[in-house]
Amino acid sequence: MPDADLEESIAVTPTICVIASSILEPRWIDGWSWPKLARCDKRGLRLEATFSRRYQNRVRAFSVLVVGLLAVAGPAIAQPAYERARERPGPPGQATTTSIGLFLVDLMQIDDAGQTMTVDFFVGAGWDDPRVTGLGDVTRPSSEVWTPNLQILRDQSLEKTNADVVQIEKDGRVGSAQRFIGKVAYRGDLSDFPFDRQRFSIRIVSPLYSPEEVALTVNPALTGQSEELTVAGWDVERGDLRVQPYVFPPTGNQFAGVTYEFQATRKSGYYIWNVIIPVAFVVFMSWAVFWIDPANIGPQISVAITSILTLFAYRFALSTMVPRISYLTRLDTYVFGASALVCLVLVEAIWTSRLSAQGHEAQALRMDRWCQLLFPSAFVALLVVAFLF
Repeated sequence: MPDADLEESIAVTPTICVIASSILEPRWIDGWSWPKLARCDKRGLRLEATFSRRYQNRVRAFSVLVVGLLAVAGPAIAQPAYERARERPGPPGQATTTSIGLFLVDLMQIDDAGQTMTVDFFVGAGWDDPRVTGLGDVTRPSSEVWTPNLQILRDQSLEKTNADVVQIEKDGRVGSAQRFIGKVAYRGDLSDFPFDRQRFSIRIVSPLYSPEEVALTVNPALTGQSEELTVAGWDVERGDLRVQPYVFPPTGNQFAGVTYEFQATRKSGYYIWNVIIPVAFVVFMSWAVFWIDPANIGPQISVAITSILTLFAYRFALSTMVPRISYLTRLDTYVFGASALVCLVLVEAIWTSRLSAQGHEAQALRMDRWCQLLFPSAFVALLVVAFLF
């Protein structure tokens, strides 16, 4: 039978076209004189060859069969690795159960002014992926398999100390372990500062999946905290890990998540010895005005102004200990009230000096005696209001 030319196009996607043209090599079918049976052009898979007429139908049928098979299997073959890795394991419509644990290795520092805490913690997660069954006990980069894509909220400067890998077991169990060191932001209520009790939390979310897609469960074996933490000035209680979905405010969408929460009570000794008691001494010093002769205006004014300036310096130092908040803390109320009392001492000194200069010395002395009782009583009231209510 004489040779004939076969020129025919089959519309396919570019990816399938490339794969099909590589399959339809001369070694697969004999009978043509051209080295290549098919090539890709803008119309799809182009069949071009010269061979015996009796082979044309066979070649055409074989080519259609190859293209048909690739149309079914091609998307999975051509799909990028990272796309396959993002597909959740398990049947559709069923959540992928992922156990998670968080262990607080250390709490190094709590920065009140910056509203951050420096922490060292470990996060471990595990899930079942039947697709990796039979690989044996191996370690693979996390980018090669599906992961719940766990992320830390309010991350300020966290650094990972471990490589981004997963451990795969023979039965298809996949596990990941990562250690984080750095700063995490928190929002505290400083109304009771420095006798406050704060609540701290580390939130972990899976921003790609809802709770219906990834069901996070707590792994008690991996959850806890060290017995001794290096943070100074705080008594830290043991925390607990609980499942808490994260709600994205703009859309209201929920994402799978967990929260490790613990509480800490501030040790107030530093502030008692370095702020509260010294401020009280300054206030006591200002009361010396009440025992100075009203006629000696110079010493009275000098004592009162020195006390005021000292308290202003303390107020400035306190501003560096806490963030710029719009409400008064207990310590703010105390220092502000003490400053007001000292200012009233200055007013009293000027008033009694004026009475003495006008010849009403007895009235000035009587006012001093009343103030010797009123101002200590007012200071006691300030302590009660500032630290008890």
